[in-house]
Amino acid sequence: MAASYEAVKETFERANAEKEINPAAAVTKYRSLLELNPKDDPEKIAEQALVALGEVLVAQGDAGAIVELFEVVKGMAEMMSKARTAKIVRMMLTVLGKVDEGSVLSVSVAEGLIEWAKETGRKFLRQRLEASLAGMYADAGEYSKSLTLLAPVLKEVKKLEDKLLLVELHLVESRVHHALRNLPKAKASLTSARTSSTAVFCPPLMQAQIESQAGVLQAEEKDYKTAYSYFFEAFEGYASLAAMPELNTEPLAVASLKYMLLCKVMMDKPQEVTSVVNNKAVLKFSGDHVTAMQAIAAAAIDRSLHKFQAAIDEYPSHLAEDPVIAAHLKTLYDSLFEANLLRIIEPYTSVQVAHIAQTIALPLDVVESKLSKMILDGKLSGVLDQDVDALIVYDEPKQDKALAASLDVIDNMSQVVDSLFNKVNNLS
Repeated sequence: MAASYEAVKETFERANAEKEINPAAAVTKYRSLLELNPKDDPEKIAEQALVALGEVLVAQGDAGAIVELFEVVKGMAEMMSKARTAKIVRMMLTVLGKVDEGSVLSVSVAEGLIEWAKETGRKFLRQRLEASLAGMYADAGEYSKSLTLLAPVLKEVKKLEDKLLLVELHLVESRVHHALRNLPKAKASLTSARTSSTAVFCPPLMQAQIESQAGVLQAEEKDYKTAYSYFFEAFEGYASLAAMPELNTEPLAVASLKYMLLCKVMMDKPQEVTSVVNNKAVLKFSGDHVTAMQAIAAAAIDRSLHKFQAAIDEYPSHLAEDPVIAAHLKTLYDSLFEANLLRIIEPYTSVQVAHIAQTIALPLDVVESKLSKMILDGKLSGVLDQDVDALIVYDEPKQDKALAASLDVIDNMSQVVDSLFNKVNNLS
């Protein structure tokens, strides 16, 4: 037996050595190891071979072959513990997600696995698959489906006091509420996730997910300094797990890095982006996503709307298509737009709107609409004269310090009189 198991280990090692140079041969060897009986496999080589085979198929872009592996997983599940089965199944879903654009296949496979888990009475697995599926729905923008799935499983898991699964479910719930712009509920769900995480050992990946979501919510409240610290913690957590391909944390580390750079720009410290990017821990994650944020930082430094728009046009997948980035860049764009308009208007008491539009190189109706909004918001003291298509700028009214002091005195005297009146009433 020992000799034959040594041969099994040798086959696995040869497959690992060949997966880069001869993937077809590696696939054959990995497949030959999948039928090992767990009783005869103390080092769990069959499970390792399954994940390694999935990674080779990812490199080949063969999503169909990965889907077929789930039938192998079902067979292996008969001889594995419930916890082990759940871990392997979810790991393989992560592997499938690497080659499944839009998560269409992953959702279909997860839904099928949930039905299989129900039919075979695998409650432990079914709950975890429902958590994964709720996350997939959230990623796909199917927020109603996600919340509908979360409600019963959350109720069920709370009774079981499965703290780790509760953390995962509350995190998905927080993400969904944030996407639906319900920040109070998003914060409440995150608080529940944190509370549950303190009761057990929280794995590094899950802790990084908590920090990342906390950063997203802090950024929504314009507290970019605190958000940066959360994103930094999340980045470190994801980066430390990047050597484990089955966890697929590199995209998560990249997202956290982008959000760190975004916070620097939104804190009006775009010049610090370069120092963050040149950090040794960050260099290994460099790419177009970093270049995109550097372009935004450069536009912020120059207060240039054209550089800003050029960056968005050049890197749409890293900027406009990321909902977190896009929301804050809209705020930044408005800020740059207003600053540029005020700089152009500053020397004038009256100026043609057409001249402003020509100077800033934007359509006349866009500039006119923005000026109207600034006047209504009290950011600009003036009026648009429709008869001559001009902006009439008023001098900023100077505060009368004597008037302010007089109002304070009157307010204080009023409080004294009210106090005396109350005392008289009490005496009578």
